[in-house]
Amino acid sequence: MRAEKKYAVEEFKKNFAESSCAILTNYTGSSAEQLNSVRADLEGKNSRFQVVKNKLFALAASESGNMSIPELLDGQVGVVYTDEEQSIDVLKYLVKFKKDNDALKLLGGILDGNVYSGTELETLSKLPSREMMRGMVAGAFRSPLSNFAQIMRGRLLSVLYVINAIIEKRKESGEEPS
Repeated sequence: MRAEKKYAVEEFKKNFAESSCAILTNYTGSSAEQLNSVRADLEGKNSRFQVVKNKLFALAASESGNMSIPELLDGQVGVVYTDEEQSIDVLKYLVKFKKDNDALKLLGGILDGNVYSGTELETLSKLPSREMMRGMVAGAFRSPLSNFAQIMRGRLLSVLYVINAIIEKRKESGEEPS
């Protein structure tokens, strides 16, 4: 294997190791302007888009232990590398770009070591973002706690009303409240 190809394979393996998420796309039919737009938008999401040679990428994936990746390679392939926290946002962006431009196809990808098909990735893109899910979980915990606090407040107020009524009754009868 020539030195350039060995370097490319090593670079792909390094990218696999550094990123917890790699999304494979087929960009056949996309213009250079569209790809540059994708690259620029992904850079804003701490992600990057890289055009790959299928044979070299398949070799790098196999050497990295990702045996299912070569099966996903079809046509002109570009890989989006991102981290776990940005993965859903990046998927949402790619699905939206695909719908708006009809120029990008999701082939599949790896998220946290699991291999997903393109349709599975599209399904994952419909999940709420990490921040929204955190808010939903916090809201789910907050609601019962809030209800419990209101019940306890009502009970405490009832006890206070009873004590206050006893004090008022003793004052009326001339006893010294204690």
